[in-house]
This record gives sequence, C-alpha cells and structure tokens, in this order.
Amino acid sequence: MTGDAPQELSRLARVRASIGAAARRLYRYGRRFAVAIGVTVAVLVVSLLTLDLGPLLKSRLEVEGSKWLDRTLTIGRLDVRLGSGKFVIENLRISGMYPNEPDWLEAKRIEVSLTWSALLHREVLLDSIEMTDWRMIVESFPDGRQTFPRLTGPPRPPRTGPRLVVATMQYVRAHRGELIINDYGSDWFMVAPNLDVVATKSGEYRGQLHWNDGTLYIQKYEPTPVHMDADFKVVDNKIVFDKIQLLTDGMVSDMTGVIDLPRFPEQLYKIRSRVQLPNQQKIFFARDNFTLFGEALFEGTFHMFKDGRELEGDFTSALAGVNDHRFPNVRGHVFWDRGRMEVTRASGDVYGGKADFTFLMAPLGKPDQRPNGNFDVSYRDVDLNAITDFYQTKGLR
Repeated sequence: MTGDAPQELSRLARVRASIGAAARRLYRYGRRFAVAIGVTVAVLVVSLLTLDLGPLLKSRLEVEGSKWLDRTLTIGRLDVRLGSGKFVIENLRISGMYPNEPDWLEAKRIEVSLTWSALLHREVLLDSIEMTDWRMIVESFPDGRQTFPRLTGPPRPPRTGPRLVVATMQYVRAHRGELIINDYGSDWFMVAPNLDVVATKSGEYRGQLHWNDGTLYIQKYEPTPVHMDADFKVVDNKIVFDKIQLLTDGMVSDMTGVIDLPRFPEQLYKIRSRVQLPNQQKIFFARDNFTLFGEALFEGTFHMFKDGRELEGDFTSALAGVNDHRFPNVRGHVFWDRGRMEVTRASGDVYGGKADFTFLMAPLGKPDQRPNGNFDVSYRDVDLNAITDFYQTKGLR
C-alpha cells in the first residue's frame, strides 16, 4: 500500500457519507411529498364525494322532524358532501293535519350549506339554505282549525341558562314555488305561483317576497288575477311586513302587517286600497244589469285570528256612479266578518241635496240559508229641477 492510500480511503468514506446523507434527505422529501399528495387527494375526494347517508340517519331525521312539527315528515333521499359541508335533501314532504288532507309542504330539493368550524364554538352556522320546486298548501276551516304546523317545536320549560347550541342562518331562498291558500270559513281560495322568497341575516333577518300571475277566487264570484311584492323582517318569532303591495284587477293595495307564528293564524294588517269601481262590478256583479263608475279609496284593517276574520275601515269617493247617476262626496264605514257585511255612517251628495244610507247583508257563511240584503236610505234638500233635468221628463220641468 502506498502512502496515498489512507487519503484515498478517507475521500471514499466522505463520498459514501455524502451519498448516504443525500439518500436520506431524498427519502424524507419523498415521504413528505407522498404524504402531501395523499392529503391533497384525500381532500379532493372528500370535497367531491357525495355519500348516501342511508336509511338509518334519514329515518332518525324523519322521526325528530316529525316530533318538532307535530306532523309527519318524510325524506326521499339525504346526501352530504363532506368537504364543502353541503347537505342535499330530496323529495321532502310535511303532511297535513289529517290523513285525508293534502301535504302542507312538498319540496323536490333542499340544499343546506354548513360551516363545520362554527361547531367548535357551539354554533350551527348555516351559510345558505336553498329550496327549489316546492308547493305549500295552507287550509283553514269554519271551526278555527288550520293546517299550519308547529314551527317552534314542542313546549319546553323556561330556559334558566345559556343555550347549549345557537343556530344561525345567513341566507335563505325558496324559489320556483307555489302557495295555495284555501279558507273554507270565508269561502275564498288563492293560487300564487312563481313564488320567490329571499331572507338574509345582517343584524336581523330581513327578506323579500314576490309572486306574479296568481289567481284569487272569492265564493262564486269571478276570479281575479293577483300579484304581490313585500319586504319583511323576523322579530321575536313574528314576521313583520314593512311593505306589501298587492295588485288585483282594478285595485292597488299598500299594506303593512304582522304574522304571529306561535299563535298562527293570528295576523293583523293595515290597508290602504285604491279601487276602480267598474272592475269590481265585473268581478262581484258580473251577471247583473248595471254599471258602476268612479274610483274609491279604502283605509282600514284586516284581522285574521283563530275563530274568525274581520275587515273594517272607511271608504271615500270624490265621484261615484251607478249607470248614468252620479253621486259626489260619497263616504262611509264598512265592517265584514264571517256572519255579516255592514255599511254604516254612509252619505253622499245627490241632485243638490244629501243622502244618508245603510246596508246590511246577513247571515253569511251558512250554506243552508240565503243571506238577505237590506238597503235603507233617507235624503233631504234634493233639487227637483235637477232630477227632472236628469230624467228629461216632459211637462213636469
């Protein structure tokens, strides 16, 4: 062995050590890369994968939902997308009160987006709830029964401490819907298609409601088209309408109101309506041989409660007419409930004089009894010349 051998061995040892260190670094980097790739693939799979949660969880949700609503709830399919926190409910149904009644709600698809991290802070944060292709049927009956379910859950004792879990909804939309209201007690029926409801939370829940091309049927009178736009907020389990505009044939109604959900059907509205009298004649007196003329203004309230409905207010018309007769300064008070429709404190100018009149139609709401109408009028200071001029009587002017 020459003198250079120890140096050569030392150099080879350093090379082997360098190669070993590089191999170990490459192994560590490769393992990290493989882990990173695996995590990425897992995240993508979890984010994209939709799982059928199966009959067990679906059945549990049906049972708990039915207890909460005090009504039968069924779900066709329940899916979840784990990564995005999105749940998909298909073919949800909430039954009517009795087996022979139509379902209160049918919804083909409901998507719920959930923020998982909020659960760490004891909050169920629902980023969005979107319901599409749905129909709701609300019915009420003469005995005060109505088919709206119990939305606030079963009765519970007063809370003595903080809530264990807080639920927050950021955005709710229900569109491509249809609302059907059937009031058997007052004998009216409404179909509201193309219904779109949007609500968002910004300090408080606020929303908008809209439908068009609806139809309103009142007893056996002619149907009338109906459209509605409204702004609302939710306060203490009450829906408070800041603005409602209701359009029917020949009538524009601007309203505000409150629906008390825990006491449903309790609701109260303030109404200001501008009414075209000829259009009303075509709806309510289509088969009668007379015509109406003029425009009227109604201001009053509509109160719906468990055992009845009441409409009350004042009406005015600068100039109203029947056939060729014209009556300036018509005004009066009207009251309607299930049992009667009454006009009181009514007056108007008539041919230079003054007329006072009342009208009563009763009893209403009794299928086996035809209502009677009583019209009483008194007049004073009528100008006979004005009457003979109107009738163009010969020899008596």
